[in-house]
Amino acid sequence: GDWPDPANVPTTMLFGGGAGTASFSNIIDKIAPESSGNATDFGDLSVGRIQMASYGSDTRGLWAGGESSGGRGNVIDFVTYSSAGNATDFGDVTNNLSMNTGTSNNVRGLSAGGYVSDKIDVIDFVTIPTLGNAVDFGNLTANKLDMAGLASSTRGVFSGGQIISSNAKQNVIEYVTIASAGNANDFGDLAATIDESAGCASSTRGLFGGGSESDIVNRIQYITIASTGNSTDFGDLTAARRKLSAGANSTTGIFGGG
Repeated sequence: GDWPDPANVPTTMLFGGGAGTASFSNIIDKIAPESSGNATDFGDLSVGRIQMASYGSDTRGLWAGGESSGGRGNVIDFVTYSSAGNATDFGDVTNNLSMNTGTSNNVRGLSAGGYVSDKIDVIDFVTIPTLGNAVDFGNLTANKLDMAGLASSTRGVFSGGQIISSNAKQNVIEYVTIASAGNANDFGDLAATIDESAGCASSTRGLFGGGSESDIVNRIQYITIASTGNSTDFGDLTAARRKLSAGANSTTGIFGGG
């Protein structure tokens, strides 16, 4: 999650679901972004699943869609950071889908793209403080899956991914203004075509880390969210990784798993 107001940065960052050693995982891990250390158990998702979108606010973390042993679903789970425990039902996204990408501005949570019976360009949103089903926000510039997502208090940004034709990887960065429903616009380009990377942000700077180009990479790139333009090199992850997760507070970006 991305929390633009430093006064309200939570002391909890959560990683949920994924593929365990033998099956779909329902585990929610917790870390404290202000201090290094291993993750501890927070609770469980409603079902073990992979490849879902996640987003959050100062108080709640949400997971939307994803694939479980029963196939692709539309369930949105949520937890309250202050109370460790299992996730409960928030509502539904607009499709049964997986490989969608999430981000939020503390009030609205967005799910973008993904795979239904093929790749889609749908962006939908929920109002995080209020339980309920997602509604239509607009469309991406193309049908895509496996993008990276991040946000500031005003903009949601999505990068990379695969488009519908020939499963071609993309270098496109696009953005929406979260308070105003509508279609995505061009932001700039990444350094290379890529999918399966992860994004996180402070209120001003967004990071994209890892992913699969012609091979799995350790590259971290950054953008200045308020200014459209191409990404710039930031540094490297400790190892080349894809299908990882990421989150940030106002000072630290953290990449996990993959």
